[in-house]
Order: sequence, then C-alpha cells, then structure tokens
Amino acid sequence: MLLETEADGLVLVDSGLGTADRHDPEGRLGAEWVAYAQPVRDPEESALRQIVRLGLDPRDVRHLVLTHLHPDHTGGLPDFPGTRVHVHPAEYRAVTYPADPHHRHSLDRFLPAHRAHGPLLTPAVADGSAEWFGFPGVARVAGRADEVLLVPPPGRSAGQRA
Repeated sequence: MLLETEADGLVLVDSGLGTADRHDPEGRLGAEWVAYAQPVRDPEESALRQIVRLGLDPRDVRHLVLTHLHPDHTGGLPDFPGTRVHVHPAEYRAVTYPADPHHRHSLDRFLPAHRAHGPLLTPAVADGSAEWFGFPGVARVAGRADEVLLVPPPGRSAGQRA
C-alpha cells in the first residue's frame, strides 16, 4: 500500500519482495521458502517498479512502515536505501535483541539480504494502554504528521507474541 501525504511525502506499507529477490529468489530467499511460497519472479511486480509506473519518484518514499519482518514484507527494503523504516516496538526488540529466547528465530526471518544495506529501523511509539477497535498493543509511527498505527496481530512473527 502506498500513501501519498502532504507533510511526509510517500509512505509505503510493507515493501514486498524486492527487485533483487525477483531476479534471484533461491539465492536471496532460500530454495525451501521459494518452493513453499512460489513468489512471482517478474521484477515489474516489485514496489519500486510499481511506484515508477504510477509516475512517482521512488526517492520520494520517505517512510516505510513494516507490518512485520517476514521476507515477503521486507524484501524491497534495499530498493529504498536511506528511507526511514518503522516497525512495531516488539518487532524492533525481536531483531535488536535476538538472544532473548522469545525472539531466537527473528533474525532467521529478517534475512541478511534484506538488511545488509543497513536499513534505518525505527521503533514505533507504544502506549501500553493504546487500543484500536479492541486490539491491544497499538503503536504510533513517530515523527510523522499523519497518524499511522501499527496493530500487532498475535503470533504472526516473533515480535508479535505478546
């Protein structure tokens, strides 16, 4: 999903598989994952290329909001270097402190190929009492004029076990 905002430019929600993932899925994502997920290999389906087809400049994507850190959501991060990447605080802790036994598989899911360029991971701001339509644990994306909330569905990834 791509949001066009006046104050913050383009905001991309999840990056999907990136252009490099689509050129070499087995090498970047692993043969087992590719056999399971059977991803579309056409680079034109990447978020980067879709943004260009809309007549927009991908460099105008200033914020990237990740719902979670699975490969099919983070693969396009290298296509948007320098973009601030917002994640739920629990997801941030899961990859920042992988020694925690609750998060031991987090770095396995957040693939090296998707984080090798050093994405600017930024935890959203959680308010322990925040709810959204009955969902607890809501966090607000910090530093944005528009309101974007991250709602963690339990069990989707290591950072969403609460």
